[in-house]
Amino acid sequence: MRFLVNMPLSPALAAWLVDQGHDAVHATDLGLHLAPDSEIVARAKHEARTIITADLDYPRLLAVARSLEPSLILSATATGPKLRCETDLQVSCPA
Repeated sequence: MRFLVNMPLSPALAAWLVDQGHDAVHATDLGLHLAPDSEIVARAKHEARTIITADLDYPRLLAVARSLEPSLILSATATGPKLRCETDLQVSCPA
């Protein structure tokens, strides 16, 4: 699977996903750390990436645009900048 890990989640999540065999990048790797949400959505859609974020604006953005893409994983278990990727994503995103 292809993922774009968004701020404020840790770049370590993208690295972990790569270690699990996925194509994953963090927003900072793409120079998008200061980009508006709409630009991140457009980039993920263009690259066919699923956005992983803790930002509650993303579901609203997709709903207002009536967009079915990109796919979105909204992390409700983010603790600060880190996501417990081993427990939260391993079941839904096996290697």
